[in-house]
Amino acid sequence: MLAGWPLAWLLNLVFWKDYWLRRAIRKDALEAFLLDAADREISIALTMDDRKVYVGYVVSGFDPAIGRKCILLLPLMSGYRNQETHKVNFTTFYTDLYGDDGSADKTAPLPAPLEHLTAKDFITVLPADRIASYRLFDAPAYREFQKPKPREPTKSPEPQAHSGGNIPPQQ
Repeated sequence: MLAGWPLAWLLNLVFWKDYWLRRAIRKDALEAFLLDAADREISIALTMDDRKVYVGYVVSGFDPAIGRKCILLLPLMSGYRNQETHKVNFTTFYTDLYGDDGSADKTAPLPAPLEHLTAKDFITVLPADRIASYRLFDAPAYREFQKPKPREPTKSPEPQAHSGGNIPPQQ
C-alpha cells in the first residue's frame, strides 16, 4: 500500500508531462509535425531556403518553453532542388553507411574504414528559420512518384464541319 502511492505519483508525473507537452505545442504546426514524426518513427523531408533537401529522422527533444531554433536530424539522404523544375536530386545516401532503420543503434561503429565514426556523428543541425518546407517522407511513395508516367497517344485533330457562317467561300 505504501509503495502504491509513490508509484502512482511518478506515473502521473510522466503521463501528465506528455499531456501538457502535447497541449503546449498544439498551436505550433512545426513542433506538432516534428513530435508526430518522432512518435511514429517516420522520416521527414526538409527543403531549406537555399534549395538543399534533407531526408531523415527527427532526433531532438521538444521544449515549447524555449522555442525552436534548430532541428536535429539523423539524415538518410540529402541533395538539392533543381532551380527551374524544383525536382529533387538526391546526391548523398547516408543509408549506405549506417542503414535506413531509424531505430538502429546510433552508437555502433560504422564498418571500416569509418570505424572511428557512428551514425550519431552524422546528426545534422538545421536552423528552423531557414526551412522553406517540411513534410513526412515515405520511401515507397517517393519511388512510385519517380516512375515514368505512361503517355497517352496524341489524337490528330478531326476536321471540323463548318456551318457556313462568316467563312468566305473557296474559289
